[in-house]
Amino acid sequence: MSRDDFSEQTKRVLAHRSGHRCAKPDCLAPTSGPASEPNHWINLGFAAHITAASPGGPRYDRTLSPAARKSVSNGLWMCPTHGKLVDSDESAFDVAILRQWKALAETNASALLGRSIVEADATQGGLSQEEVEILIAAAVSGELIVFSSAQEGEFLRAGARDFADSSDRAVAAIYLEALQVLVGRGLARWKAGIRYTLTGTGFKIARKLVADLGQ
Repeated sequence: MSRDDFSEQTKRVLAHRSGHRCAKPDCLAPTSGPASEPNHWINLGFAAHITAASPGGPRYDRTLSPAARKSVSNGLWMCPTHGKLVDSDESAFDVAILRQWKALAETNASALLGRSIVEADATQGGLSQEEVEILIAAAVSGELIVFSSAQEGEFLRAGARDFADSSDRAVAAIYLEALQVLVGRGLARWKAGIRYTLTGTGFKIARKLVADLGQ
């Protein structure tokens, strides 16, 4: 069975666009560095397919052409551990999630260019999946509101989305905690009462995510 594998050039592009870091938001592990010999280097990363290279593989999409299947748009750069993870648990890591990771990895890599580690770490260190979802939902208006109800308790509304589940209060709690992390990163701020808003940097990152995802 033939596979639509990435070319070496495509692999290099994916690595560079991710800053040679794993695209999983809570990993971001560097994947290249020096070897013991002065003229050599080590590469631990690899280009993972968002939709599989051949039928029967994780997230295979038969509607894609071979050219699209092996293009830069269908790949993301991963460390060995998380590259294996996303292909071993297909139901937990669907196409939408992997495209969010890819967009965020490229946004972070772009934001880090030319900045010191100390300066960049203040706002760009490993956004979680929940933080990414909140930023995308708030990208248009920037409004973040904390509501309360008898069923969900306190929960966050961003844009048109309520981050709550009446059958599991843990969902609302997780996203409220993610909101506070965004505040700590300087991507959101408390406005008044139950209202928060994205900061200028928060807007930039949120709208870059939306644009990269084509939403």
